[in-house]
Amino acid sequence: MPAVTFLPYDVTVEAAAGAPLLKAAAEAGLAAGFTVEAPCGGNGSCKKCRARLVSGDIYAEADAFGFILLCLSHMGETDLVVDVSVSSAETDEKGRFDETGEEIDFDGEIDFPVKQIEIEIAEPAQGDGLSDLDRLKNAAAKFFKGSQINIPLPFLAELPKCLRGGSGKKMLAYEKTGTEIQAVGLYDINFSPLGLAADIGTTTVAAKLIDADGRTVASRTAYNLQISCGHDVISRINYARDPQRRAELKRLAVKTINNLIKKLVGKNNDNSQIINVSVAANTTMTHLLLGIDPEYIRLAPYTPAVFDVPRCTAHDLCIDAAPCAPVRFAPAVGSYVGGDITAGLLCTPIGNFEQAGGEDLCLFIDIGTNGEIALGGNGFLLTCACSAGPAFEGGGVSCGMRASAGAIENVTIDDNKKPSLEVIGGGVPKGICGSGIIALIAELLRAGLIDPSGRFDDPDKRYALGGGLYITEADVQNVIRAKAAVFSACRTLVASIGADLSEINELYIAGGFGRYLNINNAKKIGLVPDLPNDKIKFIGNSSLAGAHMTLISEKFRRLQAETAARATYIDLSSEPGYMNEYTAALFLPHTDASMFRQLA
Repeated sequence: MPAVTFLPYDVTVEAAAGAPLLKAAAEAGLAAGFTVEAPCGGNGSCKKCRARLVSGDIYAEADAFGFILLCLSHMGETDLVVDVSVSSAETDEKGRFDETGEEIDFDGEIDFPVKQIEIEIAEPAQGDGLSDLDRLKNAAAKFFKGSQINIPLPFLAELPKCLRGGSGKKMLAYEKTGTEIQAVGLYDINFSPLGLAADIGTTTVAAKLIDADGRTVASRTAYNLQISCGHDVISRINYARDPQRRAELKRLAVKTINNLIKKLVGKNNDNSQIINVSVAANTTMTHLLLGIDPEYIRLAPYTPAVFDVPRCTAHDLCIDAAPCAPVRFAPAVGSYVGGDITAGLLCTPIGNFEQAGGEDLCLFIDIGTNGEIALGGNGFLLTCACSAGPAFEGGGVSCGMRASAGAIENVTIDDNKKPSLEVIGGGVPKGICGSGIIALIAELLRAGLIDPSGRFDDPDKRYALGGGLYITEADVQNVIRAKAAVFSACRTLVASIGADLSEINELYIAGGFGRYLNINNAKKIGLVPDLPNDKIKFIGNSSLAGAHMTLISEKFRRLQAETAARATYIDLSSEPGYMNEYTAALFLPHTDASMFRQLA
């Protein structure tokens, strides 16, 4: 039976001659893990399953650029090699699918919650009546007088082997919780501890490996394997109604994290060195990773099972780190404002309020599948969330893709209505990413090819970009709805304190999408308020940055807890003016042109 190998993941499966390649991708785990998908039902219209035939014969025709559609292609009689990096992505050195953010410039004292001390454990002696556990506790008690030393079962299971390897001098990793000492691991003297910071997003998961000096050793990003069970939090919640499906979602989340850990530690490292884990995630992703039923997050009165997750360990969650390594979750403040936001706010004066000054209003927007907004100033903090959908991440758009190599990131249209494209990494375009979509819509509006409601004057209701790529009227409408959700949420939040968007002193835009966003194009379509550019700051993946900060600093762990405690969550569905604001924003840039005078 012939086989097909899918690059860049080097996954091979056997498939009979004539078998659909899309089915073979699903059997290889790609459809579940890397969004090789066919939302059109496999009729070839969405082009989401584009791939490149590297070698072998298939029953299909490649286009002029060497691309095929998996849904319309079938196995031939020989082995195949197919590159699916067009329709899937993870960290790409040539591209920009990298939401690991910038290095943390932290000049404070490094203060990991798990610490290490050197202890000397007595050798076992005939007739001394001491077990391995007794000898360990006796050695540790010299340093922890008056404290109870807890040895978890996973630690105890490895203790006999550990004590009989090398000398009696060992490095004990431990965490102090109140008056108790929680043992984390026993290592050789030359032990080098590591920490893991992770941002569990609805669409993507980003992670960093942190050394004892608080610096990043390695970073990776990948799609959240749960995508196969739904593209947004509501669809995931619906999927999780069945206990077996809920278990599947947990397994997929853990698998995503462990796949990243495997790549982070490399071949020559030991993941048991990871003794600290800090996780930032939205409320639904936190529930699904913990295996908790998220059903009541979406039902009135919208009450999650937990905001602040109790202490748990890597063993509890099946994460590939030291089994007793504590896993800390950033606290949530509402059903749709989670730990990713309380982590991200640490990168701004809103969360790091010890450095905030005066009564200046600061607005924070995390633009992703879900749009979360925070408004802070003079000691108060308001938060809300809206459903933006995946449009800004390339989803829900005919030829959309992540911001990786081959994605169109910028578009200009000349006087002859012809497009000029900027492609990440150069070469032949494979699709268009969020920043490119926004630039294209802004240019279509400027060139008069669409009206302010997003409708085309062309009878085909689409605009061709070349190479088989295009944008349709339905795509434009999808983006308009997404931007309207974000802008109206901002306006509603600011209006709730009797203020206006023009009074915002600083606007912080978070998320990997924001890193390459042309702010003027974002204003032209009405995605963000029309503030002076010097008041707008892009802070990248602030969620992961916040997880990094809380991993290495007690100060930031305290600030994060205080931020979550003082935040007020506003449910937009109960705000009487929100739908009016949303309807008014379904226009390019807005029905009220006076709000965009600087742009004009």
